[in-house]
Amino acid sequence: MRSSKRTSQHYVKMNEDITKNIKLNNNFLEFEEIIKDINTPFSFIDLVEIPCVPLVDIYGLSLLSNEAYLEYKNGLREDKLNVEDEIRLTLFFAIKLYKKNIIKIKFPSYYDIVETLKFDPVSVTIGLFNQFYFETAYALCNILPVNEWPSTNFYDILRKAEKTRIHFLINNKTKVNSYFLEGLTNKEKKIYKYFLEGTSKEREMMNKETTLFYFYEKEKC
Repeated sequence: MRSSKRTSQHYVKMNEDITKNIKLNNNFLEFEEIIKDINTPFSFIDLVEIPCVPLVDIYGLSLLSNEAYLEYKNGLREDKLNVEDEIRLTLFFAIKLYKKNIIKIKFPSYYDIVETLKFDPVSVTIGLFNQFYFETAYALCNILPVNEWPSTNFYDILRKAEKTRIHFLINNKTKVNSYFLEGLTNKEKKIYKYFLEGTSKEREMMNKETTLFYFYEKEKC
């Protein structure tokens, strides 16, 4: 309950910053349309920060870039983001603005380890990069064209890497080293906890919660 309250407060603060009318190349964009479903159910990956680049000058939000905000405070620019300024937005707002052709979304740099994910995924502490490492990548693959992925077969590499890590975790649950455990993702932590500590009933519930059957049997449509 307390976590949900903090999350709601986080969105309210963001709402206050972004719900202003913001001038885009001398036109006004009604941001109420972009955030109209702010109160709909969300996933925790919505809070993951993603690197973005404005495709147009955005007035009123220089605070989203340390460099832009410093220049604004020193009178070196207007209160705006210029085209090509590097910013970071939560996935929720990044997708909203991307669909309006206001920003370009980039994969975070921690997805550049394609070869490692392909050949030795259990050697990477990916959970330290992002607790929702795979879920975030799948979401980005679903909205970005293939030529903007880290590699053209990146989705398949991710699927195989995630399966390999879960298979390794389940089969070595009592003897995995601390390095691997340190880098578990949120889903992997759940699996580890229930398979190591849970009762038979709890393991059955875990299978439903993490949809392992679906994960292993279904392929991307």
